[in-house]
Amino acid sequence: MKRFSAILILLSILLCFASCSDGKPKAQTFTHECGITITLNEAFREDNAGGYDVVYESSDATVFVLKEEFSEFDGFGDYSATQYGELVRAANSNNKPTELANSNGIIYFEYGYFYREKNIEYKYLTAVFKGKDAFFSVQFAATADKYPLLKETFLTFAESVSFE
Repeated sequence: MKRFSAILILLSILLCFASCSDGKPKAQTFTHECGITITLNEAFREDNAGGYDVVYESSDATVFVLKEEFSEFDGFGDYSATQYGELVRAANSNNKPTELANSNGIIYFEYGYFYREKNIEYKYLTAVFKGKDAFFSVQFAATADKYPLLKETFLTFAESVSFE
C-alpha cells in the first residue's frame, strides 16, 4: 500500500509539472561566425546548405542565412536595406514575390516555390538587413499549409536578428 501511495504521489507531482508547462519550445539564441545572431527556439538545429552561410532547421521550418559583403560590388555599402531588399526581390521575380513590407522595422517580402521533385509547395518570408559591413538575407521557409500559422513567429524571429 505504501508503494502504491508513493507512486500515486509521484505521478501527481509529474502531472502537475506537465500541466504547468505551456508546451512551447524554449527560446534558443544562435550566433554564427558570419556575424549574425538570431533567437529561434530549441526545435532548431544548425546545419549546412550549399550557397548559404548558415541554415537552421526544425521539423516545421527552415531558416537560410546569406551574407553579402559590401566589398563584393562597388558602392554596395551605400545601398539602404530597402534598396538591397528590392535587389533580392528582383532575383526572386520568377516566384512572384510580394511587394516589400515593413513590420516593426523588419523589411521583408514573401513568395511561393513549388518543389517539383517532392511535389511540395513552400512559402518563404525573406527579411533583409544591413549590417556594418554586409547585407544579410534571412529566409524563413515552411510548407504552404503550415506557413500561415508560422508567419508571425517568423517575423518575431526576424526581430531578434542582430550583428557583431
